[in-house]
Amino acid sequence: MRIYLSSTLDDLKEYRAGVMDALRKDGHVVVDSYEATAEPTLAQCVADVNGCEVYVGLFAWRYGWRPPGQQGAPLAITEIEYRAAVTADKPRLVFMRPLAGWPAERLDIDDLDSHARIVALRKELGDGSAQTSNQFGDPNDLALKVSRAVRKHEDEAALRAEAPNRDRVAGRRGNSLMEPSAPPHPYRLATGLLLIGVRGSDDAALGRLRDALPAAWRVTMRAWAPESEADLVPLDALAARSRCVALLVSPAGLARLRESPSGGELLAWLDARLGGAFLLLAGVDETTLPPWPHRRAFAIGQWLATPGEAVSGEMADLQRLLPEEEPDLLDEALVGLASTTIAMKIAEAQALDAYPAMVRERLGQDAYTYFTDVAARLAQSPLAQSPLGAAKPAHWTARYAERRNQWRPFGGSTADDLVRQALVRLNSQPFFTRQEHAALLGNRVRLRSYPFNPSLLQDGTPAASAYEAMRERGCLVLIDELSMLHPDIRPYASMFVSDARASVATLSPLDPSATALERMAGLAGPFNIGVLIDRFASKLDPRCELAINSPARLRRWLRTAIPETLAATETQAPDPDRRDAFRKLAFGT
Repeated sequence: MRIYLSSTLDDLKEYRAGVMDALRKDGHVVVDSYEATAEPTLAQCVADVNGCEVYVGLFAWRYGWRPPGQQGAPLAITEIEYRAAVTADKPRLVFMRPLAGWPAERLDIDDLDSHARIVALRKELGDGSAQTSNQFGDPNDLALKVSRAVRKHEDEAALRAEAPNRDRVAGRRGNSLMEPSAPPHPYRLATGLLLIGVRGSDDAALGRLRDALPAAWRVTMRAWAPESEADLVPLDALAARSRCVALLVSPAGLARLRESPSGGELLAWLDARLGGAFLLLAGVDETTLPPWPHRRAFAIGQWLATPGEAVSGEMADLQRLLPEEEPDLLDEALVGLASTTIAMKIAEAQALDAYPAMVRERLGQDAYTYFTDVAARLAQSPLAQSPLGAAKPAHWTARYAERRNQWRPFGGSTADDLVRQALVRLNSQPFFTRQEHAALLGNRVRLRSYPFNPSLLQDGTPAASAYEAMRERGCLVLIDELSMLHPDIRPYASMFVSDARASVATLSPLDPSATALERMAGLAGPFNIGVLIDRFASKLDPRCELAINSPARLRRWLRTAIPETLAATETQAPDPDRRDAFRKLAFGT
């Protein structure tokens, strides 16, 4: 989105810089006439305001510079910009600094006329008749408030644009509970295409691409610096709200991506979250790319090199083929469900089996005794049978694979398959119950996977920050109880179960009757991580279940836990009244 940023210059310099940085990190193009010249012309300012989608005005206690050549009493450039936004009927987001605590040197106290004018203008801006005004404190407070206000405006604009389609979506679902006036879901995938490029190398090409792509694609643009690992975290948050993503690759950008490990890390993250990114190649041969995971590459170099805005050739191919490759691109009735699986990889399981003493050395004798007992029981368990139907029972380590979500908790389907099967059933049902409707608002669910990797979850790393943000948004977590006895996994599991916004299920390789719940919850047991037992037994959190030991029970729990996870907000707390209903749903008791 193109945003016009207006303010006086010297007194709000650090505030202005913070707002610019926040908006650009959110993927917006920020326009302000001060970038062109210190003394912008009136015509240029008006044209710049008219060419933007939203006006953001920052006002303190200086009236500002008055361009020459005006008829009558000259207006300050900031007031001219504001009047242009009013005349063009642009959405206006106004932020004003209170007088208390404002430095005297940043006041127009030596110019009575300028002081009177800024007081009058502030009164007009803040009277509530033309737009809503917001007060701000320090630069960080302002940047946060502007970012939130712009995001709210985007959501409201998208809702208005979607209104004609909501009856169509409701009719397709056969869901009479879906109201056309329903508010957007908090986890809605509002961005159709997240367009990413390398900041400083691809900015102009990104802007031209964004302007040429169809409005129905709901394109959000984000330029990022691969040299800054911290840039991955806000980029991941944007991906969490997107239906698909494309990375623009130019020769200059590719050189920087090759030099930084963040380039490959970004592609790996997008592969996990959205099934891979599309690549838009601007003068780059696909055969020269690093072995990045991606879905499909589109050449757009000739179109970018051709002046003008004609949609032909490569751009026409892109606009025709991308929706065919990604049907979700145009589907506005989608929400994202973050999910992670905490289980051993095959190599970790084999190492634990070969040297079980590591449990005693790092977790203590009680944990070691518990682990060896469970391993012995697994050798006799019917669930240990080979998934290929061989007569010889498979070793307990055969449940695990190269990827954690490929762990087979019950000896058959993988954990990932079980979750995706639950989503298929949920998404394909023609009618919702009233409770499900309240949770999903008529939307379908798309999985957003966050692979569990203890080596990346160190405090202060970008991955740890991204996973922390994911957990706070609400997520679904499946835990292998046996893996909780692996010394390299157990310490990192608590971050996923310590918040009520995470829906957590532990999956047992044994029948619960074979291992008493009290023992499993003891100091050496797999349940003694974070606040898992507190959530289950004390807080009666309905989205925390333990010792699920069959695919049927897991399916029944997922059937209700998925909508419940997506219904959660920061203000919601567990509902103890539904605890009994969840136990009956999951365990039939």
